Amino acid sequence: MNAANEVANAAFRNKQISFLQIEDIVISAVHTVAYQAVNTVQDLIDADRWGRDFAYQQIQRSKTNDSSFIYRITFHHRNDS
Repeated sequence: MNAANEVANAAFRNKQISFLQIEDIVISAVHTVAYQAVNTVQDLIDADRWGRDFAYQQIQRSKTNDSSFIYRITFHHRNDS
């Protein structure tokens, strides 16, 4: 998901998305991608392309003001004490 992170960071630096949307895009990519073993260089290239394409799509959706363009993830911490 480094590829999605790189695209999201570039979009932030180019003022296309907010800082907090970087995390939203990367987390959304992690939760969307189907796990596949990387056994060849081509597998790695394909995974990188998927992450970049996914991030670009999310950024484009954000420009159309589609409020559902990213699933916001909320983490709940359990208090065991």
